[in-house]
Amino acid sequence: MAALVSIVVPAYNVEGYIARSLESILEQDYADWELLVINDGSTDNTRQIVESFVQKDSRIQLYNQDNKGVAAARNRGIDMAAGTYLAFLDGDDMWDKRFLTEVVAAKTTQKSAMVFSGYKNFYQDGHLEKLNFSYMTGNLLVPYLKSLVGLHIGSILVDRAFLIEKGIRFTDGCKMGEDVEFISKILCFTEAYAVREDLMLYRQRNDSVMHSPFSWRVILSAIMAFKRIQKFIKENCSSLSDVEDIVDFLNIKISRFRHRLLWKMIRHGFQREALEMLSEPECIQDLKLIPISKLTWKQRLRYRIMLSKNRFIWSCCSMGKN
Repeated sequence: MAALVSIVVPAYNVEGYIARSLESILEQDYADWELLVINDGSTDNTRQIVESFVQKDSRIQLYNQDNKGVAAARNRGIDMAAGTYLAFLDGDDMWDKRFLTEVVAAKTTQKSAMVFSGYKNFYQDGHLEKLNFSYMTGNLLVPYLKSLVGLHIGSILVDRAFLIEKGIRFTDGCKMGEDVEFISKILCFTEAYAVREDLMLYRQRNDSVMHSPFSWRVILSAIMAFKRIQKFIKENCSSLSDVEDIVDFLNIKISRFRHRLLWKMIRHGFQREALEMLSEPECIQDLKLIPISKLTWKQRLRYRIMLSKNRFIWSCCSMGKN
């Protein structure tokens, strides 16, 4: 008997995309799946569109909740899942019809708790972009954190029992980086096996979180996600020979992230918020870890302007709030 795959689809105001995403699941060559759509408080026609699919196929289940964010929606899907394996697909992305067949076949022949396929960016005009990632197999924690391997939340298949055993979930309330945190935690405990084909399409939207108007709180959420990754690695990966190198790498990544965030806050007119952030010991510690000698002259100038806390100079640099 084939293993049941539980597919979790968080959906929030994706009326223009959700039908095609669900159709890509219905078109799968592999038929032993259940689909759990978590409607995360959509205010458009997302719910009605999903309901029409529920009526067509008994494998599809719809759960409605108040808007709690994508992390909470995926966690609810994990809680409701009954399958041996878990897969995730956002409500605007798509799979090749062979996706489940290929990743399930790989999962049954490999000891890894997680397998994954490659993916391509899919643009509004129909253009597909192949990404310059390697199809790597093995211990991928470091390559993944260094963006050397393409692991997308919508291209993985993972043992549900493994997630339960390790207590790995998405961090509720995290608005950016929740997927990187989730995958990094998985890679702390298992190798990953790559299916060497691009079988997932990652839709590039102008109105997505990544392309929305500047929100310093969203970016700060991503910084905190990397801090949690670092803490998790310290607590669970002490046996790795290069754990200190990983921690140091994340220190630099976080410090540069903080540097860029503060500069954007100043540029976008969030001066009061930037001053408050610069008074926090955690922020000060992050900035101390920036490798000043490796910054460009422009980055060093921005760094000095930030630390000056001079509101007049800051206002001269500001473009105003958007």
